This record gives sequence, C-alpha cells and structure tokens, in this order.
Amino acid sequence: MKKLSILSVVLLTIASCGEDKVKDANKNNGVTILKPVSESKNVDETFVSFGKDAPKSLTNTGGVLASDPSDRPNTALQFDSGVSHAVLEASSFNVKDAFTVSVWFSPDDVSGDKFYPIVNRSVDGSLNSPYYQFLLGVRGKDYSVNPNTFIFWLSINNKLVTLGSLMSWTPGRWYNVTASYDGQQASLYVNGNLQARKAIEGVISSSDQPVFIAKHYKYDWSAPGTYANLQLFRFALTSDEVQELADF
Repeated sequence: MKKLSILSVVLLTIASCGEDKVKDANKNNGVTILKPVSESKNVDETFVSFGKDAPKSLTNTGGVLASDPSDRPNTALQFDSGVSHAVLEASSFNVKDAFTVSVWFSPDDVSGDKFYPIVNRSVDGSLNSPYYQFLLGVRGKDYSVNPNTFIFWLSINNKLVTLGSLMSWTPGRWYNVTASYDGQQASLYVNGNLQARKAIEGVISSSDQPVFIAKHYKYDWSAPGTYANLQLFRFALTSDEVQELADF
C-alpha cells in the first residue's frame, strides 16, 4: 500500500507549489499530481484540479471558477443545475481488483425525487445493466427513501452493488465523499467517517468511458454545487488514508 504522507502535503500546498515539487512528489511517492491518467498508463493515482490548473483532459462546460474548502480562489468549479458539467477523459484508467474515488463537494439545494450524480462513469456508454462502473451521488430532497443522503454504486461481477450514507447533506457545506473497493468489500465514507460497507468478492466491470462530473453520463440529471480535488486511485485506501483526505 502506498502511503499518503507526501501526497497530503502536496494537496495542502498545490496552489503555490512549483513544477520541481510536483516532480519530487512523483519520484518519491510513485503518484501523479495534476497529470491526466490518459498521459500515463502506469500511475496509481491521479489528482485533478478543477481550478485554473485543470488538466487538458478535463473539459469544462459552463462551470465557474470558485474557491475550495480552504477558501483558495480559482481552485474549484461551481456548476448550476442543467447542462453545466465537466468530463474527464480517463480511457487509460483501468481498474479490476481495487480502486478509490474521492471528491470534495458543496451541494446546492438539490431538490427532486431522483438520485443525482456527483461523479459517475458508465460501463459502456449505454443504458444497459449494470449501467455504471462507479457512481458517487446524492439523493434529492424528495427521494422516496433516505432523502438528502449520499450514495455509492459500483459494478462488481457485472452486477450493481449499492451503498448509502447515514449522514445527510446540507446545502452550502463542504463534504469529502470517498468510496473504495479492495476486492472483498465496498466502502463509502463522508468526511472521513465510514457510512456503509458491503462484503462482496469479485472483479470491477471494465470501462474505457470518460468520467462525468456534476451530471449523469446520459441523462440531464445533475448535482449542482461546487467541486474540488477529484482523485482516482488504482488501489483501495485504508480508513486512515481516507481520513487524511478529509483533513483538508
């Protein structure tokens, strides 16, 4: 398991760090900071800034520059409801046995009776089961069961595994939403706290599709709010490492 000590320092100083510090972090920790996964097939992690340093593999449609949880300007993107969203080209981000996805999210008033994706990636771009390789999202205020909560869906053995949070979300607050799979169990965390865990052994369904942020990959279902620091890992973070991500 790769350690996050160096990574955490970089995340806290990324707005002011130079190219040399990024290279040093890559050399010492074996991870990639602010480098699209499509540029390297062998990296174990990619960090995507939604601000002025966003990688070329991130296409922003209608998002407005905003501040991250530490109030650093121009380091996040705010999306309204409707068509505004971002797409990360991630065709080389291939996972099979384990992975982690993490993002900071400050929701707007997400009304409605559906689920609304924060981050999602389809299996093949169609609307055929199991639909998603993975999905992080929120239930709307009018959802029939456990409204105003977070969800994590993951396709294992070509079947969709679903988890939901105990914690409700409040508009305008920041939340670190992290989900992982280690080959034996799927886990969902909010602000570093375990919300749900489900035991299941198998293989993550493969995908070469892009990652959609703030919008469903096919429908105009959106999770309006402010987004910062999307991270994708090819391994499952431990609970302690997830807590590090939440200590922004």
